[in-house]
Amino acid sequence: MSPAPRPTARRSTRSTRRRGSRPPSGRAANWRVWFRDPQYRVKGEVEAPILVLAAGTLGSTRLLLKSRRGLGRLSAALGARFSGNGDALGLAVDPGASDVAGARTDYGPSMTSRVVYGDRGFMVADGGLPASFGGVLEIVRGVNALTGWGRVVLHVKNAVARLGLTDRTVTHRNVRLKGHAPIGDTLVFLMIGRDTANGRFRLTPLFRTLDIRWSKSDSAQLFHGMRQAAGELAQAAEAGSFFALDAGPLGKFITVHPLGGCPMSDDADTGVVDDAGKVHGYDGLYVLDGSIVPTALGVNPSKTIAALAERGVERLLAQRSG
Repeated sequence: MSPAPRPTARRSTRSTRRRGSRPPSGRAANWRVWFRDPQYRVKGEVEAPILVLAAGTLGSTRLLLKSRRGLGRLSAALGARFSGNGDALGLAVDPGASDVAGARTDYGPSMTSRVVYGDRGFMVADGGLPASFGGVLEIVRGVNALTGWGRVVLHVKNAVARLGLTDRTVTHRNVRLKGHAPIGDTLVFLMIGRDTANGRFRLTPLFRTLDIRWSKSDSAQLFHGMRQAAGELAQAAEAGSFFALDAGPLGKFITVHPLGGCPMSDDADTGVVDDAGKVHGYDGLYVLDGSIVPTALGVNPSKTIAALAERGVERLLAQRSG
């Protein structure tokens, strides 16, 4: 097929832009992948009988979407089942309770304990963040932190992203903080839940850059419960409560655990890959990363993703040796 537009992936320790791929023309043929490396300014192509995509939820989905013209048997479910894994952030500001007053959340690991709200479908973990994150939390709390031309520039950059000129919205860095407080005076609650996982990736019509359509309102009950729990925890700590689901100068939902896009299923009607990560309709093509998880997990997904990848590799090796 003709070289596709260049999505970004990671290969070895350097950033690689793949220009396109061609499926095998017969049983004994290889997959052929074109690439361009912007760091070392080299380009070329590689061939292999098996192609495994492991560029992450965004990267693998993006690669397949941009290669769809040459991979006509890809499932119509490609891009479906996006989930933010119910990520949300809660804060208890200036706690006064004797057992938490003066707590230093800038020491220790990021999570040491959690509370599971089984009836509400989410968990809350205590958050440990570096001291330098104090300013970030203030930006999240301050919707009007961007002033003057800073806000104008941000709106222009968001509009450029929506038009498809880029799929990376860049935040203006000149901010004015009001009432900055050390991070040690704030308790951080990292929340993870089971959202509806009904978002969808797509390529923008004009410049074919990656876009995600996802509605927070579809998971309103989950986030309402999280907001309520954040208030309850802050009240117990005798602190001010803040729930930062979509606050801040960007006013956007933020997730650190994106899932879906190449969801697994029993058939090509409802998913892109099978339970071993093999792409329906294509021998030798696999996806093994968070993009194949078809739903929100409600917990940190790293071990689940690792287990799925290990299982897929074991199946692949068994088939090759057999």
